[in-house]
Amino acid sequence: MQNENKPCSNTAYGRWAFRITMSGLALGITGMILYLGSQPSFLESTALLDALLSGSSVEEILKISTHKSSAKLWFVENITLSDSIAMLGISLTSLAAVTGISSLLLTMILRKEKPVIYINLALLLLLLLILSASGVFSL
Repeated sequence: MQNENKPCSNTAYGRWAFRITMSGLALGITGMILYLGSQPSFLESTALLDALLSGSSVEEILKISTHKSSAKLWFVENITLSDSIAMLGISLTSLAAVTGISSLLLTMILRKEKPVIYINLALLLLLLLILSASGVFSL
């Protein structure tokens, strides 16, 4: 299939999503290799595993494994630790969908290559992704 036949919005989405996903994957794998190699880490792995298997709440698990009550964005504050590098990779990979949909939406609007319904659906999807990432929708 020729590259000329593909809509530009699909190509924009694919490029951004692929590159960011691969970067996040590389960071995540590097962090896990360092973590398994017994490099310094933020979380105490044995305490974390025991708390997870006992069915403790999120707050209890944080207190047991990190000795802190709240650990939002802990990986940014402790970026030199092995599990922080892995978590940064996971976060970057999660960002790939938001960046990809944003580039798709922007390309569809600027090039006017899709009907308005597709633009509205992409906008709705972007809103849902952002709300999910911010914690408004959670399991």
